[in-house]
Amino acid sequence: MAYNPGPYQSQQYGHDGKSIPSAWRRISSATISERPNIAVRRLDNQRRRYSILLCAQRCKYSAQRPPSARRHDSDVAHSYTQGKVKLSFTKMLAGGHMAESTYSGPGEVSLAPRLLGDVVSITINGEGWMLGKDAFLACTGGVSKQHQTQGLGNTFFSGERLFVYHVGGRGTVWATSYGGIMTKELQPNEQHIVDNGHLVAWNCKYSVERAGKGALSSMTTGELVGCRFTSPGRIHIQTRNLDELADWVRAITIHEQSFMQQWYTGQIPCGRDSHARLMAMCALSAYRITSGAVFSPSNVSTDLNPNVYLDEAIATIPKDFGESLDLEYLQAISIVCLTAREYGNASLLQQFLGLYHGALAEQGFYDERRWPSDITIIEREERRRLYWHMYRLEIHTSLVLGHAVRCPELQSAVAYPVLPDRDLTESLEDLEWLSGWNFITDIYRGIEHLIAYFKNRRMTINQENRCLSTAFLIDYDPQEKILGPLDLAYSNLPLRFKKAQRMSRDVRLNRCGFQTANIIATYQLLRMLSFTANDTTFDEACRTALELIEEISAIPLEYMRAMGLAMLQELSGLGHILSSFIKKELAKSDYQHLRTVMVCMSELLENLATCLPAAAEAGKRLRAYVEEIDCYLDPAQQPEFPAHDTLSYDGEIPDDQAFDPEIFIPLELLQRIPWDWAEQLQII
Repeated sequence: MAYNPGPYQSQQYGHDGKSIPSAWRRISSATISERPNIAVRRLDNQRRRYSILLCAQRCKYSAQRPPSARRHDSDVAHSYTQGKVKLSFTKMLAGGHMAESTYSGPGEVSLAPRLLGDVVSITINGEGWMLGKDAFLACTGGVSKQHQTQGLGNTFFSGERLFVYHVGGRGTVWATSYGGIMTKELQPNEQHIVDNGHLVAWNCKYSVERAGKGALSSMTTGELVGCRFTSPGRIHIQTRNLDELADWVRAITIHEQSFMQQWYTGQIPCGRDSHARLMAMCALSAYRITSGAVFSPSNVSTDLNPNVYLDEAIATIPKDFGESLDLEYLQAISIVCLTAREYGNASLLQQFLGLYHGALAEQGFYDERRWPSDITIIEREERRRLYWHMYRLEIHTSLVLGHAVRCPELQSAVAYPVLPDRDLTESLEDLEWLSGWNFITDIYRGIEHLIAYFKNRRMTINQENRCLSTAFLIDYDPQEKILGPLDLAYSNLPLRFKKAQRMSRDVRLNRCGFQTANIIATYQLLRMLSFTANDTTFDEACRTALELIEEISAIPLEYMRAMGLAMLQELSGLGHILSSFIKKELAKSDYQHLRTVMVCMSELLENLATCLPAAAEAGKRLRAYVEEIDCYLDPAQQPEFPAHDTLSYDGEIPDDQAFDPEIFIPLELLQRIPWDWAEQLQII
């Protein structure tokens, strides 16, 4: 087979006439020869990016549907054969597809995994091989294959599900994976254990083992299901797992159970919009893995590049409204926004927030009455999640970046989401996390009104020539109207949302803990912001800031790591709010209160350095500033800091023992407090 080294320059189209996503266009052309030629082409010479199976041959072979597996074809006769009722029913149970395509040459066809992943070829010489249910891509005509159950007790709750392929005969089979494929050749008397969700293919004896006690334990506690393989034989193992992807992404806008069912039955990706959403999920997942913003950090391959997925998602999403942006496009946009925030790319964040708000206005997405009447319960749920997720992101960035709120809650006629990601029985109600997520939305709604209150009270432009005064909008007591109701709601929350428990192997319990961590951080920020609306003294503001630091320091580090840059942004917001109380030079006695806050904050940031690398530099900058002020007050005295591994605040602010209250610190020096910790990431 002769390859043209250059990529296609013209637009490529699939069998259905739709354009192929740009990531798949870099496929070299193949010249048809008189004998079978088959090769695996790895684009960009990076095994874990893309693999394309190129076939140019005269003999028949079969290729797995869905159409997403076939990227393009030309001059190839093919027949689309519907299976018999019995076969179709079996394949439907197995989560497979109810039809296959058979191709005959001469001609060319290119096949690819549904996700960006790898392709491995396996030569069959009469021995039997087992393939994971989603691993089969294609085979030559001499290969026989059939579905085979592993037994209900073996794998029903694992990533491979109940059915696998058993292949035999003679010929070649091509298997695919999400991520790269590694091969393990078992030596004599060697055993090897593999997580069942990472299996691609194997031809050796194996037994299934669990860390828990029985199938129910595996279902409810998330315990590992693994396979113990015994030599002789070979195992092909994939480096990534879609269940882990869902855990890393934590995409609230997508109903997890529905998404996973569609994935395992081959319904996604099924179009450009579905592809865009999937690539956005992969981008966010890859970024969180490489940055360590995950519950359980793992060794990361050096060639895992989030930009590969992000660029593909961005290229696939329409940038205008000539093509209607359906729900999956909007979900993709929301995940790109989230990725941009965690990257610290403010320009990309604002670009896609603008795209979202344009679609919001065009479609009337802010009012459920304008939604299509024929949408399913799941789609209605996903629309509600999407709306309030993007609302929260809008309020967060408004607080951090200072822009106006473009989707005020008073103009939002959208209900809160109510469906859990997975079906829960009464005995599992303590694992429900969505009510905690909705309470965080309540907090953000309160923050929105406090931001408006804060900005209106500090407006400096001349309004004398305005006929209508809007002072009535801030003619209320925030403590009574906002803090009071939220305090009552917080007191009525279940205990699981008041104290974050340590990480466990139960993903649902961890998600409750993640909501708890968010509630603590966001609620304390709300309290701090509320002080800007009252006649609160600087001393009271400092005490509240110390209480917030103490609350946050009690959050398990795993959740802090998973919150990523957003946590640093909210801590930075706390500092900016505190600085808003400083209107003039400070006496040394007042500075002592501020100094205590800054020292405790720097200790918190340094403690977070193990899970948030950006926090280390932020802590050093804040500590260096304190040293600068100390030297200003007493040039001959070296600053001293307590050496603590944990925060030392005991509820009391130290007195001004060594400080002369008659000396003041100038305002211009106080205005240089380095609260902008994400400055180097271009987010604040």
